[in-house]
Amino acid sequence: MAKKAAKTDLNILELGGAALILIGALAVKDGSLAFVIVGLVLFTVQLFEMPALAPKKAALFSTVLSASLTIAAVTQLFQAKGFKAPQVFLLILLIGAILLTVESLRRYLDQ
Repeated sequence: MAKKAAKTDLNILELGGAALILIGALAVKDGSLAFVIVGLVLFTVQLFEMPALAPKKAALFSTVLSASLTIAAVTQLFQAKGFKAPQVFLLILLIGAILLTVESLRRYLDQ
């Protein structure tokens, strides 16, 4: 029973991270379309279990995509000249990407 609850909590954290990425990516006005596309791909991978994709490979895929999104968000934040509304949404995106990176890495190491 405890294992099922832990899996549910993990799934909620992963979906929450993917949702934060989507919210941040859609709200950033000066961001590129790449944030939105990567956010949609990550949300799809987290939401649907793909039988053709092994669980360990899916976790590695999520880890790589979310880590690259983390690096891109940090780069965008450092390039900003001031702290305005788009940077707030970049921070939301960054929090979601870090959360998803940690949870995907944990899932990869558990398998």
